[in-house]
Parts: sequence; structure tokens; C-alpha cells
Amino acid sequence: MYSNLIYLITVILIHSFSRSADQGFFAPGIDAALLALSFLGFALVCRWALKPAREEFRVSYVQSLRHRRTVSRLSMAAVALFVCQSFFFDLDIYLRLVPGAGMLMTLEALLAVAFFLVHLCALWYFDYPGQKRFRPTTQTRTGYIWSNLRFYLALILPWAAVSIPSDMGPLILKGRAKELFLSPWGQAGYLAVALLLLLAAGPRLVVWGWGCRDLPEGRAKDVVKGILGKFSLKFKGILGWPLMGGDAPNAAVLGFFRGFRYLLITPSLLNLLNPRELEAVVAHEAGHVKKRHLLIHLLLVAGLFPLIFLMEGLVEAAILRSDTLYRILVIGDMGGRFISLGSLAFIALAAVLYLRFVMGYFVRNMEREADLFALRALGDPIPLVTSLEKLASATGGHRQEKSWHHYGVGERIDFLLGAGVSPERGALHERRLKLLLGLFVAFAVATLFAGLSIRPPDQGPQMAERRVRLLVAMSPKDPEILRLAGDFYYSKKRWTDALGLWESSLGLDPANPETLNNMAWLLATCEDKRLQNPREALDLADRAARISPFSPHILDTLAEAHFRLGRVERALELEERAVALARENRQYYLRQMKRFRRELEKRARTI
Repeated sequence: MYSNLIYLITVILIHSFSRSADQGFFAPGIDAALLALSFLGFALVCRWALKPAREEFRVSYVQSLRHRRTVSRLSMAAVALFVCQSFFFDLDIYLRLVPGAGMLMTLEALLAVAFFLVHLCALWYFDYPGQKRFRPTTQTRTGYIWSNLRFYLALILPWAAVSIPSDMGPLILKGRAKELFLSPWGQAGYLAVALLLLLAAGPRLVVWGWGCRDLPEGRAKDVVKGILGKFSLKFKGILGWPLMGGDAPNAAVLGFFRGFRYLLITPSLLNLLNPRELEAVVAHEAGHVKKRHLLIHLLLVAGLFPLIFLMEGLVEAAILRSDTLYRILVIGDMGGRFISLGSLAFIALAAVLYLRFVMGYFVRNMEREADLFALRALGDPIPLVTSLEKLASATGGHRQEKSWHHYGVGERIDFLLGAGVSPERGALHERRLKLLLGLFVAFAVATLFAGLSIRPPDQGPQMAERRVRLLVAMSPKDPEILRLAGDFYYSKKRWTDALGLWESSLGLDPANPETLNNMAWLLATCEDKRLQNPREALDLADRAARISPFSPHILDTLAEAHFRLGRVERALELEERAVALARENRQYYLRQMKRFRRELEKRARTI
């Protein structure tokens, strides 16, 4: 479950870092063929690598472990192949052929995830015989693929529910509503509301996506209600969890708030445990709630972002401060591709180390803390001990086998028995965990400040231009970055460079009023007469004014375009509206209005 979530997040990050120039890495058509061949090659590798599981006659723990490790390595190989397809086979060029993908970044990201999931479907297809051999299941091959796919789709739903409205807002909203939405305060407000809705409604979307249903009334549900009532815990629902068709014995808690919290239990777990053991497992899950482990998980995930921010700062500082790296990576058609790939590799390495050694440590020890909670709740370690033994046997694992997010069953049992004999051992564990969580928060804050301090300041115009070019190289598909870079070159009176960047920005976001306005102003007023084009300026300014009709600076640009074409009366009318709306720079708009009036008076005297 943890691994699947990490694969999903990694693929989304890879797509956001990937860079494709307008002209692909390979000749047109060749990269499409390479995308198809790379998928076929991956499918053949899966078929070959998983062949022993289909042909093995004896079933043993060693063979089961080898099979699981093979599947895990093939999943990581699918991620590595996705990196190659995104950075060198120009996957996103083909994704943007889908209507709407070029304008909605979330839609493009969803298509990228779907492409990755096609590769995993090939893996699951060839993995099915091995799964059926080592973990007996009633699922068909199609059912096995669908259950895996459904697991991912449910995780995608909350993210898509937050991201799609963010993309649609600028396209749907008009006038002042759009200006407010796009403002820093509007974006911060949307993010805050979206985060709260995600924390509240996200679990509901996940359980709906997984196809969870209310646990049928009966002895098992009565046992669950009884143990939850002992701790005064309320859940929105106690649900049957059809994980792997219900054949995988597992239980989990989803939800941060009382009215949006769910307890999930698979049918196979209910069939595996006796009532006392079921009480122990439910008490373990209740321990996660009582000890606020879900919020700590959220804190641990949030702690990854200051680390990513620091890594990005280190990459930026290295490139900006090195003449050689700057010339190689920034100046040149392919530079941005390798900057993004190198940044991704550096950040991915830091993220893997963080997940493996920092987050993994806390997750393992929160599981141990939940075990302690169950021990104290029941007053006896044996029910949880026997349930752990049964789970290890049912899943084909070994009692000493562990993962980055769970201690081995043997280690958990030894700790439980020791804590049962010596309660101080459990208390010492909890004190140490609290202390380390405090140190973690301090580490995250220090990492954030380090990320802020590592970035070199703008030391003169050369460093400022380097920073701008680096941003464009790393984010060539971000219309806001391109617009701001154009603004920078406009301030340096490099008109052609500014126009080129604004045109690229408009190609990605054709309804951005600020970009339209900036281009219109340059074409109307440029000091280089060769670049002046008042008619095109009028068209661009008119488009900007229709999108944002209450912005005085846009009305001023439209007025200037009319003025340059000799339509002084219309220019004066628009400038008067700009003055009426202006809350800042009113003196400038008043000067413009006087200028237009003087021209009208001059014309009147001439007549």
C-alpha cells in the first residue's frame, strides 16, 4: 500500500519535471515508435522475469519471497522506464494531442499516470499465475488486474478533485472573479479550502473508489463495535474492504476527522481471526487514531517538501555559480532537458533516503506504538501475537521478514512479550518517539531555512539574467514563468526576447489577460519603431479587456492602442473608465487622459 502510493507520487513528479522542446528529442514518428517498443520490451521482460513463478512446482517461503522481490523490482523498472519515456521519447508531446490536455495540466498529468498504469497492467497480467500459486485467491486474472488498477484509481480521485478546479477556474471565471482567483490571496485561499476539503472528503472518495461497503451485521461487526465503544471512538463507517478481491487479510483506518473516518476490514481477515484476535487487531487500529498517527503521517509527508526545496536550491546554486555548468546546461537546446533530469535524480535520491530512513523509522515505530496500545487495552499480548502469526502465515511471509515501513512479525512479537512483562519498556519507547518527533519538526524547519539561504542573491544584472534563463530552461511549459521572463527582458529593453517569451506563454495559456496586455503595450509603444504594430496591439488589448474588463491598466493599454490608430475619442472614453476604476497610479491615468484631451483640442483647432 505504501509502495503503490509512492509510485503514484513519483510518476506525477516525473511528469512535472519532464521537459520536451517543441521539436522532439528524436525525429517525428521515431519517438512514437520508441514509446511503443519500450512498452512491448517491458512486457516481454515481465513475462521472462516471472516465468519461474509459473513453472515452479514446489511452493516455499524462499520462492514466495523471490517472487515478491521480482514484482517489486519490475514495478521500480516501470518507474525508471517512465523517466526515459518522459525525458527522451517526448511522451508529453503525444499526451497534448488529446483535446484539452494542452490547456489543463491536470488532464495531461492524468494521461501520463494512465500511460504508466498500462505498463503496470502488463506486469499484473504476467504476475497473476505467481500470485495465485503463492497466495491462493478466487480472483480471475481480469479481476486481479482490475483490483490493482482500482487501488490506484481511488488514490488518484482526491488529487484530481482538488487539481481540476484549479485548472478550470481561469478558463471559466470572468472579470473580477477571475482576477481574485488568480491573485496571490485567491490562490492561497483556494489552496487552504481545497486542503481542508481533501482532508475531510478525500477518505470518502477513496473508500468509494475501492468499492468498500458496510460490514454486514453479525458477530464480527458486534466485536468491532464493542472494542471501538470501549475507547469512545466514532467512525463514519465500518466497511468491508475488497482488497485483492477481499483475499488479502488487512485492516486500516482512513480519515483525519471524526465525521469522515472509516475503519476498513477485509473479509479474509474476518475469516482468519477468532473474536479475541479480531479485538486485538481493531484495538491496534484504534491505537493509530488515539495516538494521532494519521496526523503524524501527514506531518511526515509535509516534511518532504522542505527537503525538496533545499535540493532544488542546491541545484540552482550550483548552476548559477558555475560558468561551465551554466554554459553547458542553460545555453543550448537540450540543456533544460538535462537540468530537469539531473534535478529529478538528485531530488529523487534525497526523497528515497528520506522515505527509507526518516519516514520509515517513524512509521515502523508508530506501528509498534499501536501494538502497545492494543496490549494495554486487552491486558494480554497473546491475542495480538497469535493474530500476527496467522497474518504472516496467510500472506506467505516469514516471521523475521521486514519492510521499510513495518518491523518483522518476529520483532513485533518479541517487543510485545517484553512490554507485557516490563511495562516500562513500552513507556520508554513512547517517550523516545515523542522526543524524536520534536527533533524531526526542528529538522524540517531548519531544512526550510537552509533552502531559503542556499539560493544565491541577485548580484547584478548578469546573475539576474542567469536566474531567469535557468527558470525558463527548467520550466519551459509554465506560462507564468515565461510571462515573468518576458517582463524581465522588457525591463532590460530587449524587446525581441520579451516578445518571443510572451508568445510562448500565450501558446500555453491563450486567455491570460496579463500576457495579452503586455504584448499589446509593447507592440503599441515600443521604442524600436520596427516592432510597432498598433493593429495587432489593438487586437491583443481588446482580447485582454474582454477577459478582464475591470482592470484599469488593461483599459489603459486598449486606450493607447486606439490612440496610436488615431481613434482619440475612443481612447479618451476608455481612459476615463480606467481613472474611475483605478485605486493605484491614478496620477498616471490622469496624465494619460490629459494627453488624449490635448490631442482632441489640437485636432479641433486644426479643423
